[in-house]
Amino acid sequence: MVSQMINSADQLRAQWYWKSNSDSWSTNEKEEWTKYSDIESAIIEEAFNGKNKTKLADLDNYLINLYKSIQISKSDPNKQRQIKRVLIGRNETQGLREQRFFQPPGLSKTFNSDMGKDAYNFLSQWKKDKKLSDAEIVKQAANGIIIEGKQLHKHCQSRCWDGFTSTTKNHEKAQTFGNILFIIDAARNRGIDITELSHYDEEEVLLPPGTSFTISKLEKTQQHTYIYLQLSQSPPAASPFIQLLVTSSSSDEHCCDPMTCNLVPSNIWEMDEWARDWHSSLAASSSIHLLVTSASSDDNCRDQSDLSTRTSVHLGHG
Repeated sequence: MVSQMINSADQLRAQWYWKSNSDSWSTNEKEEWTKYSDIESAIIEEAFNGKNKTKLADLDNYLINLYKSIQISKSDPNKQRQIKRVLIGRNETQGLREQRFFQPPGLSKTFNSDMGKDAYNFLSQWKKDKKLSDAEIVKQAANGIIIEGKQLHKHCQSRCWDGFTSTTKNHEKAQTFGNILFIIDAARNRGIDITELSHYDEEEVLLPPGTSFTISKLEKTQQHTYIYLQLSQSPPAASPFIQLLVTSSSSDEHCCDPMTCNLVPSNIWEMDEWARDWHSSLAASSSIHLLVTSASSDDNCRDQSDLSTRTSVHLGHG
């Protein structure tokens, strides 16, 4: 396991850039390069690794000509910029993915309150007659989303699903992106650790669809708004529903002392130092952008019966 983690950290990945000088073709200006977003970079890289290098990669507002290494504006084909590909190590990508902290999509009311139970029952019934691995089920689900997108003539949107966002364990960096800080009590709902499944070295934890919460307190300062939330207990069906999709999760260490596990700062300004000593983890949500830091810092605490955990969460509002 340790060797796998080391190898993962040493792996190189491709990052694509576009030349962002005022005059992209000028030889007199100092070169300035701007990263493509993670999703855009992944789309370009997929086209780059394809057999047909002359095929254009399709982004929202641009076409990418890999043969000529240029970006072409869809609104004006005469507006073109140079692009480049750089291989970087995972340890070199400590910066946060800023697009995860953009204005989140609006919340909508669900049609039912089963919190995933119906979906789980449907998948369980469907799986009974299939001899498929969990990995194959996930693959078929992803293909289904793409097919549905094509039928709705929204193929690009089906690939650029910006509404699905993840978060970061880096408390200090994430705090610079937004003006809203969520402090979440996750004692009864811890999510699922998907660190080893992530393409990014950011220790993610998945909060499944149907995760609900209550707002317990709201505080405002000149710089930030602090919202205290408490996650509701996961429904019985939620865990197996997600386990159909996620099969790998790291073991948790739970604090044996409830007083330590349930520690809350006496005032919000103690948060930075308090959170820095925590074991950190990430969360993902389709409706809000989060930073989660889990408070289970004592390596000697291993009482599996105590699930008390506190998390601090950032939501960026631009």
